[in-house]
Amino acid sequence: MGIAINTVYQGYGRTRRPKNIAGPDGTAIASLGGIANAANPANVASTYRTENQRFLHLATGDGTIIDEVIMVFSFASGVWATMVIPGGDVAANTYRVVEIDGIDRVAFTFNGGGVIAFAACSTF
Repeated sequence: MGIAINTVYQGYGRTRRPKNIAGPDGTAIASLGGIANAANPANVASTYRTENQRFLHLATGDGTIIDEVIMVFSFASGVWATMVIPGGDVAANTYRVVEIDGIDRVAFTFNGGGVIAFAACSTF
């Protein structure tokens, strides 16, 4: 007779299917509210762990534009920096995959009102 142990894994591990970084599937990401705030994000609730995944998947809803930069943080450097997205802004109603090797946290800034955007991470 063994003892049942309920293990709750907190990290993403190696993932094939993108995992929503804001919570359960369908949870939108929050904006930092402008580039000025993004250089040193004080609102930690609006920053997201990437769990050492390789790819960031970005999807935008109708009328949403994610500025051409994403704020990224690496524990190794200990500073927030801007990451330029290849190809420029993530326009409305688009899906973009960005490589984020070595990035530990991400934060986003939105352009315009009525913003709906989603972010997920995957290993493959």
